[in-house]
Amino acid sequence: MTVLRRLHGATSRTAAILLAVLLVLGVGAGIVVELVRTPQWQASTDALIRTWSVESLLLTGQPTPVETEDQADAAVVAVSQTVLSRAAEALDEPGGWTELAERVTAVPVPTSHFVTITATGRDEQTAVRTSEAVATAFAQVMRENLTAAADGLVSTQTGEGDPDIRLRTQLLTWTLQPIQVYRTSQPEQLVPSTQTPVALGVVGLAIGALVILAMTLLRPSVTGARDAQRLLALPAVGFGPGGEPETARLIARLLEVNPKGALMVAPVTADAEKAGLQLVEWIRQRSDDTDRVQLVAEPTGAVLAAKPRRADVAALVLVVPEGTLRQDVSDAVALLSPWRAVDAVVVTA
Repeated sequence: MTVLRRLHGATSRTAAILLAVLLVLGVGAGIVVELVRTPQWQASTDALIRTWSVESLLLTGQPTPVETEDQADAAVVAVSQTVLSRAAEALDEPGGWTELAERVTAVPVPTSHFVTITATGRDEQTAVRTSEAVATAFAQVMRENLTAAADGLVSTQTGEGDPDIRLRTQLLTWTLQPIQVYRTSQPEQLVPSTQTPVALGVVGLAIGALVILAMTLLRPSVTGARDAQRLLALPAVGFGPGGEPETARLIARLLEVNPKGALMVAPVTADAEKAGLQLVEWIRQRSDDTDRVQLVAEPTGAVLAAKPRRADVAALVLVVPEGTLRQDVSDAVALLSPWRAVDAVVVTA
């Protein structure tokens, strides 16, 4: 929580500008990267595995259920040299099967008997044609393998062999499609995309947050009344836009110390003069003697003025906005001490 409060205290106009600049730079870099990259599209074609092993079907007449291992084997076959070579020939691909191997992947679909064949291309049509050509070649190769397996099994039968096996073989080679090509998805544009600019924009924000955090940790600031109290060993209270009961009680006690003396309010730096004026106005609205509450210059200007008589001053209150560097607070107290020792600190939000 302490680190977060320090980070919050350090979020000033400079920090906001830094975050905005790094965000814009990150998004801009991502856009440039996407623009210089070659356009790329992706399309996927689903292929259904109807059967994988024909031996059991030929021998028993009962198909073997497609297992997970069968899907994995099918995915390997779908991007094999045999399948890709046939697809490259159909596509008239100059680079042959090796070029397709760089652009085509096949993965089994969990909880189904599908294998998804995905291809990339420079345009929509190329991606779609490639994925469909590979799926078609996959189905053709698997049918040829089924026919070869069936013929091989029949050839091992001696004599007339089993007439049932011969009949099943004929039926399989005529009707069975081990792989059925289903649908092709709508092509999706991969490059250019919005992912890179968004990702680099997030990276820019992260770097900005780390820079701000590092600045805060290297130059610690006052994050609240308790922090100021520990730093200076003086009474300290917080002060928000609507005032605080603790602030009212502290001011009342300070005025009681010297009923005729003035309550002097000093901003810790020149940048804190607005916060000091707000505190003075708030005190005057709740005081019967508004002339007793005075706003003095920041420490450097105060010490250059005439030193007030002790009897004329009830107390000196230092106004410290949250986020003020701890070193600036210590310096202000040390600078004011010969002129008038600080009696209390009010930390404004």
